[in-house]
Amino acid sequence: MEDINIGYKLQHLIPAFFIMVAGGLLFLASWLMAVPALLAGIALLCMRAGIEINTVNKSIRKYSALGNLKFGSWVNLNPYHHVEIRYTNESQNMHSRASSVNVLTRTYDLVFVDKEGTAFEFNDFVDYDLANRIFKIVINTFGMTSRNVIAEMAQKAKERKRH
Repeated sequence: MEDINIGYKLQHLIPAFFIMVAGGLLFLASWLMAVPALLAGIALLCMRAGIEINTVNKSIRKYSALGNLKFGSWVNLNPYHHVEIRYTNESQNMHSRASSVNVLTRTYDLVFVDKEGTAFEFNDFVDYDLANRIFKIVINTFGMTSRNVIAEMAQKAKERKRH
């Protein structure tokens, strides 16, 4: 069993803050109502994320964890024979009354492909090293065929510089 800890989930930071503020305000009414709210806020702050690879059952999952308690559904990799890392570059214009902002998002997608060619995007990573680490574990553990589009792009860029 491979367990890759991604870290704490920042998406829970704002809700946890508001729950803890509400818990603090509830102290004015009753400490019995405030303590559960404060504990819930602290629990949200302690949520972390990760990816777990079950080498025996040939499955993978993204999980959220609170302590040793992990939540997330397993994906069976038996139907898939090929894995890829793909590069996605998305640009979006955000307009407001006074200004316009262009938001650029770069992700590295871990994609599994079955024999019919149907692709299943498991996760999109913002960190290439993490995506590549999981990519290599899947290849070495399950012996799938693979393609790393980012590595191919880097190789082509090196070849263009030489010429």
